[in-house]
Amino acid sequence: MPSPATNYKLKALLGQLADAQSVAMKLQCEVLNLLDARDLLNGLLEVMPSFGDYLAPNTEIVHSPDFESGVVKVLGAQAKRLTRAERSSLQPMARMVLRYERNRLSPLTLEMILFLKVNQKYWDVTTVDGCI
Repeated sequence: MPSPATNYKLKALLGQLADAQSVAMKLQCEVLNLLDARDLLNGLLEVMPSFGDYLAPNTEIVHSPDFESGVVKVLGAQAKRLTRAERSSLQPMARMVLRYERNRLSPLTLEMILFLKVNQKYWDVTTVDGCI
């Protein structure tokens, strides 16, 4: 049987894990965009700062931090606050976005297409075939 101090620590840890599980479940939602995901992760970082090495916007796991922060600013209606690096990382997508917007795609579909375009070196025809 754990001591009262250990029991108290375990209950606190259980509460923190419940917060992490709640965020993990929300991240699996189909209608989630990059802005919503970043808001959820930032909220989790406020509760659990120890996750900063893994979930912060500028960690090693983020493939293109400037692209991600630029998309978050654009989705948050803060396009005027883009830095030079964010603008340059978003620039190659501008023509594609305008072309797809003319076809009246939903924002979710457009985000998926742009995600695949940016990360095209991580997938190929066999990957797509395996998913279908």
